[in-house]
Amino acid sequence: MFEAPTNLGEDPHFLGRRNVAAKTLQRIEGNRFSIGGLFGKLANICADLPAQDLSSTAMFKSLTGGDEVTGEHKFLNEFAFTPFARLIFSANRPPKSRSSPRPVGA
Repeated sequence: MFEAPTNLGEDPHFLGRRNVAAKTLQRIEGNRFSIGGLFGKLANICADLPAQDLSSTAMFKSLTGGDEVTGEHKFLNEFAFTPFARLIFSANRPPKSRSSPRPVGA
């Protein structure tokens, strides 16, 4: 987790557009289709994470713990994979979760 002033310009595509996803932590936790978008990616880089707190960090823990996860694309079958994408987030205020009083990534 990188914490940055609001006026910095970030370019998340230094690894190549096909190799990078740009999903927020809130979307990763709350949208079942977002996980499939990490398949085959080198990194997920979100340059401006919302300050909205998280209700859960279960998927974040699975992704950072090397667990096999289930991905899904709309109107297609779900599939299992072990993601290797590095999760990189920057935020003016890191989100907190209900499971921990400290901000995620702190």
